Amino acid sequence: MDAASVPEPTGLEVRQLHALESTYPGWAITHTITPAGKHQWKAVLYRELTDLLHQAGVRAEVLEEDAIALATTLAHQTLLLASMRGGRAVPRRAGETP
Repeated sequence: MDAASVPEPTGLEVRQLHALESTYPGWAITHTITPAGKHQWKAVLYRELTDLLHQAGVRAEVLEEDAIALATTLAHQTLLLASMRGGRAVPRRAGETP
């Protein structure tokens, strides 16, 4: 498949992108289709990823194959960000991983 034949995003994909952007304003969200036809949904955190955020499990960049997977990952990332209070992470339960 050459670059000229890369499909355009569907109306649904455009609506999904707008929904993600409005739901997760702290992230720069993009949707691309590779020349091979593979969908890539990417979110990049606008704020600086500090060591403390990283240790809490927050990722600076998230890449998923569909909008639903990205929404799920961003919901979890938002929960991790919200768990930060007063510059420190809320302790995790035993056996919980980021």
